[in-house]
Amino acid sequence: PRLYGDIKLTTNYIEKGLTQTDKNPSVIAGFGYWFGPQGRIGVQASNVKYEDFDSTTRADIFGEYKFLFTANADLKIKTSYSQYSPAAGRNNLLTGLDQNLFTYHFLFEHDDNFEGTKTRRDWVAFHKDWNLGTSYLFSMTIGYSMLQITGLKNYFDTRIGASYVSTNFFAGIYHCYNSKASQFANGQGDMTFLIEGGVKF
Repeated sequence: PRLYGDIKLTTNYIEKGLTQTDKNPSVIAGFGYWFGPQGRIGVQASNVKYEDFDSTTRADIFGEYKFLFTANADLKIKTSYSQYSPAAGRNNLLTGLDQNLFTYHFLFEHDDNFEGTKTRRDWVAFHKDWNLGTSYLFSMTIGYSMLQITGLKNYFDTRIGASYVSTNFFAGIYHCYNSKASQFANGQGDMTFLIEGGVKF
């Protein structure tokens, strides 16, 4: 068991193919407690910016627990609640699963308030990290969002990039893509590159 924390600066806060900062930089800080290698609870805060909402900050409280089946198979259950301020119209509860088999991750997440529309989004995804050396990773996430809101179609999103990770520092560059970017106003789903870096303890 131990306390942990991190702070990250990113040139664009992208979440499942959609910018959360209107393509502007964001500072994301987190703090929490590990209950050994299997479970943790924590809080996270960041600046955000949206065209249709007055929210400027987002605070999350989250928890997760990992069931270990074998050395190469485990299942993580997680949940988080997001509070936006000063406008709370985007507040949402997210629940999810992460099935790991030989470092291949199959993900599912349910969002009860997709982008402040009061409708749900179910997201299924595949994620994999490849080691490129002692501290270097190549990462790929491919997701599919199933929407319930009239006028928006389901879409794929990808996040592909390389990163450097050490004991107390991390940095990376990523390419993000949304297959239905044109259906989101103000370029929220536009394809982009982002750079991020931060420290952790």
